[in-house]
Amino acid sequence: MSFIRKATAKISQINPEIYFSDFMSRLFSSKILEKEFSKEKFRRFASYKLAEINPDFLYLEVDGLHWGDDSNPRANDNGDAFHEKEIFRKRSSDNIFVYQTWNKKGVFRYHQSEDIGGENHIGIILDTFPDKDIYAIKMLTAIDKAKDPKLIQDIEDKKQTDVSMGCIVEKAICSECNNIAYNMNQICDHVKNYKGNFLPETNRKVFEWNYGVVGTELSFVGSGADTEAKVRNILADFNSELVKVGSIFESMNSALAKGIGSYFTRVASKKEFDEEDVYTIHGLSNILENILSEEKENGS
Repeated sequence: MSFIRKATAKISQINPEIYFSDFMSRLFSSKILEKEFSKEKFRRFASYKLAEINPDFLYLEVDGLHWGDDSNPRANDNGDAFHEKEIFRKRSSDNIFVYQTWNKKGVFRYHQSEDIGGENHIGIILDTFPDKDIYAIKMLTAIDKAKDPKLIQDIEDKKQTDVSMGCIVEKAICSECNNIAYNMNQICDHVKNYKGNFLPETNRKVFEWNYGVVGTELSFVGSGADTEAKVRNILADFNSELVKVGSIFESMNSALAKGIGSYFTRVASKKEFDEEDVYTIHGLSNILENILSEEKENGS
């Protein structure tokens, strides 16, 4: 027997200008490389994403869930908490981390995850990776624009504000009495009567630690529980944004920069990126960083 968990979250910072050009230009400043967009993050993003970009989809980066620890559980409003040790546990069955169990799972409307392939199945989770600065698991999602044009417009207009992850858990442990429950018949009175609320005797919020977690889906919903999880960026349209990136470097004084800019413009004219393009773009990262540093030092 197992439990089904859902944890909802607000969408924020939807900014149509945070496209690939902004990502690239900020990536190649040394300060951002160290603190915000690491080379490793760019490698992960570029190495398999560029070849898969489809103009029929809207690409979003979501803070799908937050993990906690003994000192700060970070339980959501539903009274569910996910311990750091559980989220980063490597599963013996398939040698992946628990947070990676959301990879390639569906994106739905209102947790209608049984409607696989149906009208409520509107996208896919392409990848997940941790952001340890904010204790969040990032989820890169692709939403089919044709499935729900109104949702796409609402996301871009900031009218759609909430998303929610879904998962199955093997067992849950009460924060007050450490009771271990494998099904609803085994939950304690603390959880039954006060989960997600404060216990009168202690004035502590009652929550459950969840273990044996398996990610199942992500949904767009009306209101949410994990108020810290956000959709951070809209990531599209890569071809047109590569043109913008190309023009940035073509305008620089360096002949090398101009050549790289021309290359980006040529690549952007393709309908699909091939593996060589992906590795070439990635390989240019160090060169571009050096060019930008030189331009800054020369005051140009």
